[in-house]
Amino acid sequence: MYYLGKELTISNVEQVRRDLLEYLQQQPLEEEIILDATHLEEIDAAGVQLLLSACCKTTILQGRNIRLVNVGDHLRRVLEISGGDYILEKGCSGGN
Repeated sequence: MYYLGKELTISNVEQVRRDLLEYLQQQPLEEEIILDATHLEEIDAAGVQLLLSACCKTTILQGRNIRLVNVGDHLRRVLEISGGDYILEKGCSGGN
């Protein structure tokens, strides 16, 4: 499980992207990837873009499943507004 920090904004999105890529490379290909948003308090457009990009690239390029869990009301609303709430309902599946 990959734990997102308190903030996912333009100020740290590049570092989080690098950390997430490193995490993905260390996980077995058959293992579902779970992103835990328990501690996430602040997110902006750059953060949403990173989450959706990670979801798409992981599933399309690697055929893996990815889910976002422990999503607070704020993040849920941001994803709904941006059209990215599909990762909340069923996650992103590489098999589909």
